[in-house]
Amino acid sequence: MRKAYADVPGGQMNYRLGGAGKTVILLHMSGSSSEEYAAMGDLLAARGYRVVIPDLMGFGASDEPTHYYYSMDEHISTLLALMDSLGIEKAVFYGNMATANLSARLAARHPERVEGLFLAHPLYNPDPEYFRRRGRLPGFARIPITEDGSHAKEYWARAAKYGDPAEISERRCADLHKAGEWGETLHWALHEDTPFGEYAGQVKARTVIAAYSFFGEPVLLRDIASRFENGEFLFLENATPYIARRDPERMAGVFAKAFPAQD
Repeated sequence: MRKAYADVPGGQMNYRLGGAGKTVILLHMSGSSSEEYAAMGDLLAARGYRVVIPDLMGFGASDEPTHYYYSMDEHISTLLALMDSLGIEKAVFYGNMATANLSARLAARHPERVEGLFLAHPLYNPDPEYFRRRGRLPGFARIPITEDGSHAKEYWARAAKYGDPAEISERRCADLHKAGEWGETLHWALHEDTPFGEYAGQVKARTVIAAYSFFGEPVLLRDIASRFENGEFLFLENATPYIARRDPERMAGVFAKAFPAQD
């Protein structure tokens, strides 16, 4: 895959691009970058997909936002601008946690641009205030730079919390460090956004909601998947939010089964 930049509202967005065929846009989790899908993207391109993997604004090699952080709608405007710059009319979106929510919002607001959704463990609770309350927890706070470098320990604590091998957590930690004060901003945008459950009746595109086994029995996600007009539920055994990094072959296969390159 090659790397390039596109002009979007607020600056330039870095992205990876490769392959030809059905377009899939892979969206990294909060505090991450397009590196999250580097290996999976290559595998999907080899399977006959056109793969686009952006660094959302404020992450990876993309420009920092012109103001403190972007709302979900502002992130959507940059993604639509990226699609326009590449001549993409519609795509299948793959989102991971916070960007699963972002993908669903995009599909609800701009159904003509979305062919399908693969939502990897979207953040959902039937209590509409649940995530607004969670937004005040220390784990989502900005990490201030310290003179003694102890802030790096907090980056590692957040990166390693899912128990993945150290080399996988290290890649996530490097992304968090690069994002700096913007590292949790996708979570902040999500905490202020429309609750995920409200999209269930608005999204018409085929939607696969996948749950990571790390979080236990997925009662809530199984329930909300049943309320999407074209929703399906998938349980991923032995999976954490870093599964695309840890086992890209598996996730490329899971995605290809859900959304075949040839209809």
